[in-house]
Amino acid sequence: MFKLAEPFNHVYTEGGYVSIPEFYSGKSVFVTGATGSIGKILIEKFLRSCPDIKRIYILIRPKKGVSIQNRLSQIFNVPLFDLIRENNPDAFEKVIPIFGDIKADELGISPEDQNVLCQEVSIVIHSAATIRFDEELKEAFEVNVKGTQKLVNLSKRMTKIESFVYISTAFSNCTNKDIHEKFYEFPFDTKVLNDFIEKFPVDVINKCTKFLIGKHPNTYTFSKAMAEVSLKNVHEFPVVVLRPSIVTACYKEPLPGWVDNLLGPTALIATNGKGIVHTFLCRPDIPIDCIPADLVVNSVIAVGWRSAILKPKEHLIYNITSSNKNAITWREVLDNGSIIIKKYPFENMLWYPTKHFGTNKFIYNILVTIIHNTPAHIIDFIFKLSGRKPFLVKIQDKFYKSMEFVEFFKFTQFFFHGNNVDKLISTMNEDDKKNFDFDATHIDWIEYIRSFVLGVRRYIFKEDPKTIESCRKRLFKLKILHEFMKLLMIFFCLWIVWKLLDIPAAVARFTAMIN
Repeated sequence: MFKLAEPFNHVYTEGGYVSIPEFYSGKSVFVTGATGSIGKILIEKFLRSCPDIKRIYILIRPKKGVSIQNRLSQIFNVPLFDLIRENNPDAFEKVIPIFGDIKADELGISPEDQNVLCQEVSIVIHSAATIRFDEELKEAFEVNVKGTQKLVNLSKRMTKIESFVYISTAFSNCTNKDIHEKFYEFPFDTKVLNDFIEKFPVDVINKCTKFLIGKHPNTYTFSKAMAEVSLKNVHEFPVVVLRPSIVTACYKEPLPGWVDNLLGPTALIATNGKGIVHTFLCRPDIPIDCIPADLVVNSVIAVGWRSAILKPKEHLIYNITSSNKNAITWREVLDNGSIIIKKYPFENMLWYPTKHFGTNKFIYNILVTIIHNTPAHIIDFIFKLSGRKPFLVKIQDKFYKSMEFVEFFKFTQFFFHGNNVDKLISTMNEDDKKNFDFDATHIDWIEYIRSFVLGVRRYIFKEDPKTIESCRKRLFKLKILHEFMKLLMIFFCLWIVWKLLDIPAAVARFTAMIN
């Protein structure tokens, strides 16, 4: 547990309570990972709820020949920023792109831009990361560990810096089931491991990866744990480690259900809603720890505010999770999700959406073969014959491969302690609690799942809400077809049994015996 500077109950300066918008007024922040989901929502929230913020500098690199200015325009050209466009379009001018790359020396930032950042920035928010669970260790290290170290080195030169916020993951120390808001011991000397990964070629490191990561399920959690440890001995400014669990669609703001990626639960909703995936392997009665993206962003802004004002004597760590306060199980998510998907069906469903979940991998593999693989290959074959591009097998393979990577989390129950989160909430006044809400107890899961499903429909698949009624008619037809196929399958199985057991001959023999 961390010892905090006093007073504890409220965040006061000599002039009294300083609200979050007041604190950020006239200040500049530097954000990495701004092109990711969290980064974009964070920018929007700053512009909307901290209107007097001076500048938001974002690290951004050209991608596929698109300049950083054009990439910035692409970031803004989404419904997420509609409220800013309507109410305060001039606010976009506060967002300044900084050419750079998290993997490059000195982050690839020019000396001129470095000088600007060092003179202007008060709060650093480090969100950039590779979140691929199957990432090679060297790549995960370069981005998640070395990138963090480079940003710390730059931050040490910032003359106005008040807080450094690192967005980690609640699963960085998933080798423990009981996870406190503290630093955990790392199994290796980080300097020795640094030298090893930097000096040896990728193929050698790949061969050693399983040994190096030990009980970690993947290189992502391992590299995040290592990055956290690298921050432990930074004492030049307050450091905050934020550990959100599985980040999902926005709950309330700026748009309920806003989501722009097909990761984790989003992929599950999307593939099930389209009638592509029906079978799930998990422990249905353990909590799935999800946290809406807008709650994560609100907590990021709040921890930057609190650590800068209180200047705690030790680094603060916050577990931004839901299962310890407002748990929902896999079964509840899948059951309610199935009901809501059928209430608001997607366009172009390939089959009637059903769900089958369990813990037995052998039975699961049989179901996958019968329910998914065989029909997918048949349909793709028909597509080929008709001159259309096959896609079902590819989508299913990709989905089930991604599910294999998260299998560890679907079968492991964690308990996250949240004392620091509770203390943080208690220091906020009522306006800040309302405008920067990250209290997981406020989540109405049924309403949230509804928003999530509608968000996937609207923002991932770009489907007009006006088509819901016509989709319901299609869903009804698919249900009839589905029930017919079930009956057909039952009759087929009975026919197989009839033939295998030669029931007519057996009946004749039995009749002869009793006569």
